[in-house]
Amino acid sequence: DQRLAVFNYPLRGWCDAVVQTMLLSRAALCQVNDMSRMSYQPAAEAFRAVAPLIESHVLAADAGVAICLNAGEGETAQGSLDYWWPRVSLCFGGEETQRERAQFSMGLKHMSNSDQRRQWETEAGQALAKLKLKKPQ
Repeated sequence: DQRLAVFNYPLRGWCDAVVQTMLLSRAALCQVNDMSRMSYQPAAEAFRAVAPLIESHVLAADAGVAICLNAGEGETAQGSLDYWWPRVSLCFGGEETQRERAQFSMGLKHMSNSDQRRQWETEAGQALAKLKLKKPQ
């Protein structure tokens, strides 16, 4: 089973779903942006074509979280952030592996799992700060 484990967890309402999407779409964008620079140009072009769609998911999720907050669901949103943050973080995989080194050597990957995770944490943290939510520890 190669599905992301994050999809095995239940969503607990609309606010929970938009918070998960807010985090997961940013994670996907970090990964797609890296893959759009790969050496195999047909795949890189496909990833570049997909990136704007994922960016639209980021914007829609941010708007959805703002709606939750305006509806007085700040505590619910923060609880969802605390729940989803570590689960979405796992999407980046572990530390450097043999597979990752092989991908670097073939030009299929340019950023390490750790660097992508840090980029995601920074970008998600900035989005949360704009919404006056706290990045989980």
